[in-house]
Amino acid sequence: MDSPAARLAWDALALCAAEPNPFHESWYLLPALRARDPQGTVSILRVEADGDLIGLLPVRSERRYYGRPIPQLCGWIHGNCFLGAPLVAAGLEKPFWRALLGWADRQGGAGLFLHERAAAAGDAWLARQCAGLAYAAQKRWLPAATIFEQAAREAE
Repeated sequence: MDSPAARLAWDALALCAAEPNPFHESWYLLPALRARDPQGTVSILRVEADGDLIGLLPVRSERRYYGRPIPQLCGWIHGNCFLGAPLVAAGLEKPFWRALLGWADRQGGAGLFLHERAAAAGDAWLARQCAGLAYAAQKRWLPAATIFEQAAREAE
């Protein structure tokens, strides 16, 4: 991700993101990874469509979930990151969430679920709606219903 071509694509994605997030732009995230993840436990998940970068999210596998020994995959944030929403090209949210959830499903033992920390005022609702649509498209009705219910509660 540090090559000039990769950074150019990343910066172009940041300019057309449906939900801007400066904390996941290259100028911020790369130095944050060097300073806050020196062991390299975080990966940058890139989603492409037709050769173009359409989404990006820093992710890692964690062994514990709120103090319990439950493995999970999660979006990575740190103490100086105030928004965990992924960078996703406007209009390409559905393909991004489908690819992200498909990737998470293929990780097997890395985590029992994907804990996405996109919650900031307003964007959690959008993230849940997109994730719910992706689950529904895969005919995974229980997770879709759960996510739509969470979004409805937040909208109240």
